[in-house]
Amino acid sequence: MQALVTGAGGFIGRRLVSSLLAKGYTVRALYLPDEDAAEAMRTGVEVVRGNLTDPATLSGIADGVTLVFHLAARVADWGPLAAFRAVTVDGTRHLLNACRERGVRRFVYFSSFTALGFSRDTVGLDEEAACVTTGIPYSDTKVEAERLLADLGPQYGIPFTIIRPANVLGPGSVWTQGILDTWFRSPVPVIGNGTAPGAFVHVQNLVDGVILAAESEKAAGRTYHFIDDYPVTWAEYLTTLGSWIGRRPRGRIPTGLAWRLGAVAERVCAPFGGRPPVSRIAAGIMGRNHMVSSRRAREELGWTPRVTYPEALAEIREWVDTVYRPPSVKGQRDYHNYNVFITGGSTGIGLALARAYARLGAHVAIFARDVGKLHAAQPLIEVARRSPRQQVIALAMDVGDEAAVRVRTAEAMAHLGPPDILINSAGIIANDRFDNLSGDTIEAILRTNVMGVVHVTHALLPALKARRGQIVNLSSVAGLMGAYGYTAYGASKYAVVGLSECLRSELKPDGVTVTVVCPPEVDTPMVAVEEATISPESRAVKQLAGVLDPDAVARTIVKGVGRRRFRIIPGALARVVYVLDALSLGWLARISSDLIIRRVRGPQ
Repeated sequence: MQALVTGAGGFIGRRLVSSLLAKGYTVRALYLPDEDAAEAMRTGVEVVRGNLTDPATLSGIADGVTLVFHLAARVADWGPLAAFRAVTVDGTRHLLNACRERGVRRFVYFSSFTALGFSRDTVGLDEEAACVTTGIPYSDTKVEAERLLADLGPQYGIPFTIIRPANVLGPGSVWTQGILDTWFRSPVPVIGNGTAPGAFVHVQNLVDGVILAAESEKAAGRTYHFIDDYPVTWAEYLTTLGSWIGRRPRGRIPTGLAWRLGAVAERVCAPFGGRPPVSRIAAGIMGRNHMVSSRRAREELGWTPRVTYPEALAEIREWVDTVYRPPSVKGQRDYHNYNVFITGGSTGIGLALARAYARLGAHVAIFARDVGKLHAAQPLIEVARRSPRQQVIALAMDVGDEAAVRVRTAEAMAHLGPPDILINSAGIIANDRFDNLSGDTIEAILRTNVMGVVHVTHALLPALKARRGQIVNLSSVAGLMGAYGYTAYGASKYAVVGLSECLRSELKPDGVTVTVVCPPEVDTPMVAVEEATISPESRAVKQLAGVLDPDAVARTIVKGVGRRRFRIIPGALARVVYVLDALSLGWLARISSDLIIRRVRGPQ
């Protein structure tokens, strides 16, 4: 038999499609025009592009279909009624019209147990209880859609079944990812006195029941509640979930007060389209008892939940540990399961950054030319990890070799996945007067310091765009102010600053953030290399901005990157020098440098 699934790319839809395929169904799935359907196509699903709000895109969608599973809806706890009605009600009408006279044997509509009205306790209510509208768009439009289906289904000769799931639990559900994400933005309180049941149904238990209902002749024209009998309160669930990310519920808000605060917040935020910090439906769900009756499903369909609460928690915990990533927010301080790629990551600032991000929960890939240094750096990063589940890989790569860069970065992505943050830290230096530097030396510096950034960024840019990631380019104070003895190195770092300025402008529409870091002298192995040729004049000029510890520089960079800053200048003295120089239009740095050089050389 062939099944049509709308909302197939959603949390419940994906699990339903997987179960239908396992039972031998052929599946046709409706996806929005720009929705990612790659995984569905890999599993043999027939993907149809369309939009429930545009009836023309639904033409022929039900041809040859036996069962229709209609999950697509506007799923949010806030927003204008018209937006909900356009998808949830009108979209259902359009789909029913597309199914008319197509031989559909069952139209399974996913409503919600919130249709009962969550301004009250609903404990014990069965499917015959009257629905209550509350002024909440999500639940009120579910009621409207149920009534529409009850009216049009018989008119069109389409047998239907209405499904009312409880709070659907599982890896990636709104009650896992949504709550975890909230914790990274604000405190999460307990609503009410902490005794309200979670009223959960595990996603697999729900899908099992839905398929039973779709295949049962006696389910035609019937409504079913699906809810597990998990013995857990909201306070207990929040405490468990929060403990996995080092958080816990803070404070309690009386249910009535939370409901009123939600009403005010929704009204205030509505004109701006912003998400309110609290909503009525969240207050109603988490502050009241909604253990509705699922007796009908158990007796008429033989539904028996197979995933227990401990098994559900174990599944969610595994997902949190290995898949969940905190939201990318301004001021970010947690990089759990983020992927950070760092060139020049075996020593100096690159190594310090690798250790810093490992401490914040990231998976780290470091690249450098020297295999010995890579092998020495990898255990130093591993020991800094927050969890042994974090991966650290070290790959030998010359950033100046474009072909090698493409091979190695592809290898890193095959191992870790696409990067969330790319840090271009690889660089070399030579300090000497221009007339003492060979063309080969200057070319080598430009090849590594400039073209290295270009090659690595080119190779990873498609992945960074898809991930809406961040690019961090390491320049130098020598890329902001010209200095004696740095004609090659300074030129390369000025180029990095200019490249970063242009990339910032070009990539902002793609959601990719660009940062350029301009530190003064940092106590790294590169400084030791520089000592072989550095002149007294250069040494004296460098002292203007001071010398910094690489770990302190790394902390400043991580903080600035988390705040999405474009330019980061570590070191208070360096920042003061830069600001004063900018205010003087470069005059201050030039005059200061000339005076220092004259003093070092003495009377001529």
